Amino acid sequence: MVPNHIMQLISLTAMEPPISFQADAVRDEQAKILHAVQPLSSEDGAHPDGAWAVRRGEMAGQHVPAYRAEPGVPPGSRTETFVAVKLQVDNWRWAGVPFYLRTGKRLASRSTYIVIQFRRAPFVLFRDTEVEKLTPNQLVLHIQPEEDCVAVCGQDTGAGHAPGYGRHGF
Repeated sequence: MVPNHIMQLISLTAMEPPISFQADAVRDEQAKILHAVQPLSSEDGAHPDGAWAVRRGEMAGQHVPAYRAEPGVPPGSRTETFVAVKLQVDNWRWAGVPFYLRTGKRLASRSTYIVIQFRRAPFVLFRDTEVEKLTPNQLVLHIQPEEDCVAVCGQDTGAGHAPGYGRHGF
Protein backbone atom coordinates (compact mmCIF):
# COMPACT_ATOMS: atom_id res chain seq x y z
CA MET A 1 0.00 0.00 0.00
CA VAL A 2 2.95 2.35 -0.37
CA PRO A 3 1.83 4.82 -3.05
CA ASN A 4 4.04 5.47 -6.06
CA HIS A 5 4.55 9.11 -5.11
CA ILE A 6 6.20 8.11 -1.82
CA MET A 7 8.68 5.89 -3.66
CA GLN A 8 9.26 8.77 -6.10
CA LEU A 9 10.15 11.05 -3.17
CA ILE A 10 12.47 8.44 -1.64
CA SER A 11 14.29 7.91 -4.93
CA LEU A 12 14.56 11.66 -5.63
CA THR A 13 15.93 12.27 -2.14
CA ALA A 14 18.49 9.44 -2.24
CA MET A 15 19.61 9.44 -5.88
CA GLU A 16 23.03 10.54 -7.05
CA PRO A 17 23.15 13.68 -9.20
CA PRO A 18 22.20 12.75 -12.79
CA ILE A 19 24.55 13.59 -15.65
CA SER A 20 21.82 15.93 -16.99
CA PHE A 21 18.26 16.88 -16.16
CA GLN A 22 16.87 15.00 -19.12
CA ALA A 23 14.10 12.61 -18.09
CA ASP A 24 16.09 9.47 -18.95
CA ALA A 25 19.10 10.53 -16.86
CA VAL A 26 16.96 11.33 -13.81
CA ARG A 27 14.97 8.11 -14.22
CA ASP A 28 18.18 6.05 -14.42
CA GLU A 29 19.45 7.46 -11.11
CA GLN A 30 16.08 6.91 -9.44
CA ALA A 31 16.00 3.33 -10.71
CA LYS A 32 19.41 2.65 -9.15
CA ILE A 33 18.00 3.58 -5.73
CA LEU A 34 14.86 1.49 -6.16
CA HIS A 35 16.94 -1.53 -7.21
CA ALA A 36 19.16 -1.05 -4.13
CA VAL A 37 16.27 -1.16 -1.62
CA GLN A 38 16.57 -4.29 0.55
CA PRO A 39 13.57 -6.64 0.63
CA LEU A 40 11.39 -5.98 3.68
CA SER A 41 11.36 -8.25 6.69
CA SER A 42 8.87 -8.36 9.56
CA GLU A 43 11.38 -6.34 11.65
CA ASP A 44 11.20 -3.55 9.05
CA GLY A 45 7.41 -3.38 9.16
CA ALA A 46 6.29 -6.02 6.67
CA HIS A 47 3.12 -7.43 8.21
CA PRO A 48 2.94 -11.24 7.90
CA ASP A 49 -0.77 -11.42 7.08
CA GLY A 50 -0.53 -8.37 4.81
CA ALA A 51 -3.15 -6.11 6.35
CA TRP A 52 -3.35 -3.36 8.89
CA ALA A 53 -6.86 -1.98 8.60
CA VAL A 54 -8.36 1.19 10.04
CA ARG A 55 -10.40 0.49 13.17
CA ARG A 56 -13.52 2.31 14.24
CA GLY A 57 -12.96 5.48 16.14
CA GLU A 58 -13.56 9.18 16.21
CA MET A 59 -12.44 11.81 13.74
CA ALA A 60 -13.20 15.52 13.97
CA GLY A 61 -15.71 14.77 16.75
CA GLN A 62 -17.64 12.24 14.64
CA HIS A 63 -17.78 8.47 15.06
CA VAL A 64 -16.37 6.66 12.02
CA PRO A 65 -16.66 2.95 11.22
CA ALA A 66 -13.81 0.51 10.79
CA TYR A 67 -12.65 0.03 7.20
CA ARG A 68 -14.20 -3.44 6.97
CA ALA A 69 -17.53 -2.02 8.23
CA GLU A 70 -17.67 0.57 5.41
CA PRO A 71 -20.42 0.00 2.81
CA GLY A 72 -19.16 -2.06 -0.12
CA VAL A 73 -16.06 -3.41 1.68
CA PRO A 74 -16.03 -7.19 2.19
CA PRO A 75 -15.79 -8.09 5.91
CA GLY A 76 -12.77 -10.33 5.22
CA SER A 77 -10.92 -7.71 3.16
CA ARG A 78 -7.14 -7.82 3.53
CA THR A 79 -6.65 -4.38 1.99
CA GLU A 80 -3.98 -2.47 3.90
CA THR A 81 -5.07 0.93 5.16
CA PHE A 82 -1.89 1.83 7.06
CA VAL A 83 1.77 1.04 6.47
CA ALA A 84 4.86 1.91 8.51
CA VAL A 85 8.14 0.48 7.22
CA LYS A 86 11.86 1.01 7.51
CA LEU A 87 13.72 0.83 4.20
CA GLN A 88 17.44 0.22 3.83
CA VAL A 89 19.28 1.15 0.63
CA ASP A 90 22.25 -1.06 -0.28
CA ASN A 91 24.77 1.38 -1.70
CA TRP A 92 27.87 3.07 -0.34
CA ARG A 93 26.20 6.44 0.37
CA TRP A 94 23.12 5.19 2.22
CA ALA A 95 24.44 2.03 3.91
CA GLY A 96 23.15 1.95 7.48
CA VAL A 97 20.83 4.95 7.00
CA PRO A 98 17.18 4.03 7.55
CA PHE A 99 14.35 5.51 5.49
CA TYR A 100 11.07 5.48 7.45
CA LEU A 101 7.80 5.54 5.53
CA ARG A 102 4.36 5.99 7.02
CA THR A 103 1.17 6.28 5.04
CA GLY A 104 -2.47 5.46 5.54
CA LYS A 105 -6.10 6.32 5.18
CA ARG A 106 -8.05 8.44 7.64
CA LEU A 107 -5.02 9.71 9.56
CA ALA A 108 -5.24 12.70 11.92
CA SER A 109 -3.60 14.98 9.34
CA ARG A 110 -2.99 14.85 5.61
CA SER A 111 0.59 15.83 5.00
CA THR A 112 3.63 14.80 3.03
CA TYR A 113 7.11 15.62 4.23
CA ILE A 114 10.65 14.32 4.20
CA VAL A 115 12.88 14.55 7.27
CA ILE A 116 16.58 14.15 6.63
CA GLN A 117 18.33 13.57 9.94
CA PHE A 118 22.07 14.07 9.78
CA ARG A 119 24.53 11.97 11.74
CA ARG A 120 25.51 13.28 15.13
CA ALA A 121 28.88 15.03 15.35
CA PRO A 122 31.58 12.81 16.87
CA PHE A 123 32.71 15.65 19.14
CA VAL A 124 31.49 19.12 20.12
CA LEU A 125 32.99 22.57 20.31
CA PHE A 126 31.66 23.16 23.83
CA ARG A 127 33.72 21.04 26.22
CA ASP A 128 31.07 20.71 28.92
CA THR A 129 28.46 19.24 26.57
CA GLU A 130 28.05 15.48 26.35
CA VAL A 131 27.71 14.24 22.77
CA GLU A 132 24.98 11.77 23.84
CA LYS A 133 22.71 14.68 24.87
CA LEU A 134 22.87 16.39 21.49
CA THR A 135 20.13 15.82 18.95
CA PRO A 136 21.20 15.50 15.31
CA ASN A 137 20.54 18.32 12.88
CA GLN A 138 17.53 17.89 10.57
CA LEU A 139 16.36 19.20 7.24
CA VAL A 140 12.56 18.98 6.92
CA LEU A 141 11.03 19.30 3.45
CA HIS A 142 7.27 19.87 3.64
CA ILE A 143 5.67 18.81 0.36
CA GLN A 144 1.97 19.21 1.16
CA PRO A 145 -0.34 20.77 2.20
CA GLU A 146 2.05 23.75 2.31
CA GLU A 147 5.48 23.70 0.69
CA ASP A 148 8.24 24.69 3.05
CA CYS A 149 11.79 23.86 4.03
CA VAL A 150 12.91 23.93 7.67
CA ALA A 151 16.49 23.48 8.86
CA VAL A 152 16.81 22.52 12.51
CA CYS A 153 20.43 23.27 13.30
CA GLY A 154 22.37 23.48 16.52
CA GLN A 155 21.49 22.14 19.91
CA ASP A 156 20.98 23.42 23.40
CA THR A 157 24.55 23.38 24.64
CA GLY A 158 23.71 24.38 28.17
CA ALA A 159 25.68 27.58 27.58
CA GLY A 160 22.60 29.62 26.68
CA HIS A 161 22.57 28.63 23.01
CA ALA A 162 19.13 27.40 21.94
CA PRO A 163 18.51 25.30 18.82
CA GLY A 164 18.43 27.32 15.62
CA TYR A 165 15.60 27.04 13.11
CA GLY A 166 15.79 28.32 9.57
CA ARG A 167 12.63 28.44 7.45
CA HIS A 168 12.88 28.79 3.69
CA GLY A 169 9.91 28.51 1.32
CA PHE A 170 10.37 26.90 -2.06
